[in-house]
Amino acid sequence: MIQLHPRIGYRIVQQVPALEPISLAVLHHHERYDGKGYPGNLRAEDIPIEARIIAVADSFSAMTAERPYRARMSLEEACAELERCAGTQFDPKIVRIFVEEVRKNPPKNEPDTVSQAMSDPELQVRRSGDEPVLGFGSYAITDNMTLLYSHRYFHEIARSETERAKVQGTPFAVVLASLDEIDSINRSDGYAAGDDAIKGVAQAVQRVAVRVGGTACRHSGRRIGLIVPRADLHPGKRVAEEVAAELRGGPAVRVTSETWRPGDDADDVIARARGALDMGTSSLSTASQ
Repeated sequence: MIQLHPRIGYRIVQQVPALEPISLAVLHHHERYDGKGYPGNLRAEDIPIEARIIAVADSFSAMTAERPYRARMSLEEACAELERCAGTQFDPKIVRIFVEEVRKNPPKNEPDTVSQAMSDPELQVRRSGDEPVLGFGSYAITDNMTLLYSHRYFHEIARSETERAKVQGTPFAVVLASLDEIDSINRSDGYAAGDDAIKGVAQAVQRVAVRVGGTACRHSGRRIGLIVPRADLHPGKRVAEEVAAELRGGPAVRVTSETWRPGDDADDVIARARGALDMGTSSLSTASQ
């Protein structure tokens, strides 16, 4: 199970276009220089150099951090361990360069950066009472299948955008894409095929979200939502058209958009978009394109 984590990290990073070029470095950062690592048993120069660098840095970080099962090593102890494993676990050239830099410019003792990051006020307002920062609670903002944000987070973003729109007077748009054929796909091809179809819609919406600076979320079992900040009626419709174009050639998907109006709360905008899909009004269908 532990050895699955490079593959999982690889799949997650591939969802982010800006990070896709480093995906192979993530996949292979637990390979060993002697070929006894995982997941591919690559050896020496066959391991991407970025992965070889991460392996050294990751191990150094682990050794010099406090762990529940052992105390942290000193910088010199960690450097000595890297040197001991050079040529077997690690690329010896990278170890030499890394250790030289650490000894010339030893890291300063900084406060716990994880604790600092997790104390961000934006994160704290999303926690419920004593809900842990790392664990079941905060991960609820991510949908496990599509790796998009969850239904819960969709509504949180909509509420946040509503408050901003009220203050600044600039509207936002809600775009919904509904995979209407999901039941028939599940019956005819199986639930795995239905899951793949949902993932395909999610990936298409995410690509548009990256281009327009929006936030893509799993709105429901068959629907993917996209919140587009600072978008009036026409930009909202153009984004919906862009989503429909991304989905052309796949299963039939209906796409609609609604824009915040003065006096709306977040649920009003979402309800109008959902209603447009349910009633079949003001929506685009990829089946007719």
